[in-house]
Amino acid sequence: MNRYPSHSCSTVVRPRSGVTISEVLISMVIMAVGVVSLATLFPISILRAMQASQLTNSAIVCKNARARLVYDGSIMSNATISFPNVASLDPTNAPVRGIVDPFGSLSLYGLPNNIAGVQRRSGGPVTLEHAESAALLPDSWSLVRQDTVAGGYSNGSFLVTLASPASNFADIAPRTLTGAGTSLPLYRMVLLDPTGRYAVRRTIREVVSGNQMSWQDPSGGPAYDLPSNFIPAKARIEVRDNRYTWLLTVRKRPMDSSLTSWKADADLVVFFNRTFVAADEGIDSASGNALHQMSTIGASGGFDGAPGIAGVDDDLDGTLDNASERGWPGSDDLRSLSIGTPAPLYLKKGGFIFEPSQARWYRVVDLDLTNGRVLLDKDLVDPPANPLDVVVMKSIVNVYELGTFTGSQ
Repeated sequence: MNRYPSHSCSTVVRPRSGVTISEVLISMVIMAVGVVSLATLFPISILRAMQASQLTNSAIVCKNARARLVYDGSIMSNATISFPNVASLDPTNAPVRGIVDPFGSLSLYGLPNNIAGVQRRSGGPVTLEHAESAALLPDSWSLVRQDTVAGGYSNGSFLVTLASPASNFADIAPRTLTGAGTSLPLYRMVLLDPTGRYAVRRTIREVVSGNQMSWQDPSGGPAYDLPSNFIPAKARIEVRDNRYTWLLTVRKRPMDSSLTSWKADADLVVFFNRTFVAADEGIDSASGNALHQMSTIGASGGFDGAPGIAGVDDDLDGTLDNASERGWPGSDDLRSLSIGTPAPLYLKKGGFIFEPSQARWYRVVDLDLTNGRVLLDKDLVDPPANPLDVVVMKSIVNVYELGTFTGSQ
């Protein structure tokens, strides 16, 4: 008798692993939500990067402008912003207001000579070269095209021939030193030697025979040869790019009875790709008058709709938000304005408005278009009777308080 039971050979069948259609669909939905959420971060990050770049460059512009004002007081001299003959030394009197706008004062833009009654001045010679040197970043150049130099260079010719056909350079009309060409864009050429280690810069004054770039003005005048041991092999053509520009708003007082010594508070306004169109500056193209008005609303409760600080018994009289609390320190009553109709096109939260009667700038910290209210970053300084003329400009990156400067003449 067999002591061990017999075992039959059999295959054990286990259920096959996998996922159902429902699980696949749920997974796809979860993944889609994650991908969409992640995708929304890219445009936001791009916008933040652009904003950071603009703020960084505007800060550099501010530093450059302030350094210039420190060593060159002529920008705010009496020849630029003059005192009236009846100017008083009484410190309670309103200061003389002025705007130093090197680019905006150029005749080629046709802007009015004032912004809402505040005179616009150039701060120096009314030339494009002066504006570019005074109110522009020194490295504001953009690449137009690059090419190789054909045929080397002939001493005394003051030009190089580029390899590309003339049609490639048909759109280049460089600035000349005389005639109508003085208002044309400024082009320069960066010539590189065959190694790429050495470079020479020349300002382009004329395009000769279509593809020859000359740095001698068509009317003649001085020109400089290339170094004798320099062999040009490649050329970069660049154009002056007026992306970051500034204007200066000034409040100026005399310091002596002869009206020669003065002190002035200055604010610097930095623009990105300024359009130089009167409507974009919030002014009328002929008169320079402000296109928009706002009214103070502190008497009716301010931006939060309550006199004083909303929900606080400011004067401790046992009553909240009553009329006796209007304009209480720390409230928003003197920082609130009502918007006229229509609202300024470029009014936005985080933007700026200019109040010309005192030549002061204010940042918009909150905006309620439904109720037509604007909240500013600080109390209005001696505002005139309602309504207020206000200027809301396009393309402002930032407004910097530069502080007080002194000078004479």
